[in-house]
Amino acid sequence: MSSQPLYHIADLRRIETAAREHALMQRAGCAAASLAVQLIEARSGALLILAGPGNNGGDAFVVAHELQQKGCSSALVFLGSPDHLPPDAAQAWRNFTNAGGQTLREIPAAQTWALIIDGLFGIGVTRAIDDV
Repeated sequence: MSSQPLYHIADLRRIETAAREHALMQRAGCAAASLAVQLIEARSGALLILAGPGNNGGDAFVVAHELQQKGCSSALVFLGSPDHLPPDAAQAWRNFTNAGGQTLREIPAAQTWALIIDGLFGIGVTRAIDDV
């Protein structure tokens, strides 16, 4: 089965640029956190959040911060460096860590996950995905 993009990368960049004043990262992260809470209501286990080095990682930091504020148990794995995050993602990382959030370097072993949130790669990925 082949896939066809709904929007091409250049189109998505134009959409994001046009909507910059609407705090897209904050809105996306809050919406994802609300949905995550709904999805895990009847499940046992914690949430695993994976954050990449770009703006998708920023979305993941917003999700983690929102879940933290709601008292949800989660683990956030981030293999990047805060110093290399884009500005909006760096601010999301600061908000998360300033509120007491911690990042992990690897997925905790022997854990049951009620939900996994993928914030690794977005429209900006231009290289092959490594086997890490």
